[in-house]
Amino acid sequence: MTAEAAVSAYRIWQNTLDKIQLREADRDKMSWKEECTHALLEKRIFLSSMHCGKFRMLHEEFCNEPFYSKGLCKCIFIASWNSRFFLRMQNDLRLLAEKEAVNTEYMMVLGEKLMKNLPASERALCQMMYDFLKYPGKNPDESMLMCLSSPWVPIADNAIDASNVIDSLE
Repeated sequence: MTAEAAVSAYRIWQNTLDKIQLREADRDKMSWKEECTHALLEKRIFLSSMHCGKFRMLHEEFCNEPFYSKGLCKCIFIASWNSRFFLRMQNDLRLLAEKEAVNTEYMMVLGEKLMKNLPASERALCQMMYDFLKYPGKNPDESMLMCLSSPWVPIADNAIDASNVIDSLE
């Protein structure tokens, strides 16, 4: 990436953040689902504007479904970083919506099957998503970062930070 492209990307990112800033009085009236993207942006937890855009797309499409939870929101944060994970998550969530699911049990079954055939780093991220669903309000131990290859560490590390932000929302 050239310096000009980096500056341009930074300006786009900053412009997105500026547009989403809310007055504190308005935020007091928001549910955690409404406040989620704003809170993650304020903490600068997204790895790129594309990551943020994909997260927002899934979050906005599914946040009013009865199966949507903070744990699932954390999974969406991870899945939005990678195009393949994103498409898989989008398809799985649409399937849940079609089935009129009220929880994420079916998603956990799909995750267990998927994990068996993934390389180690991807399997670790899928395990992290599975744990977010199975153990609401808890984070995986940060030692799990040690089993990841270097390209996967930023998303796992930021997912832990995102988890803390999401859990803090009311």
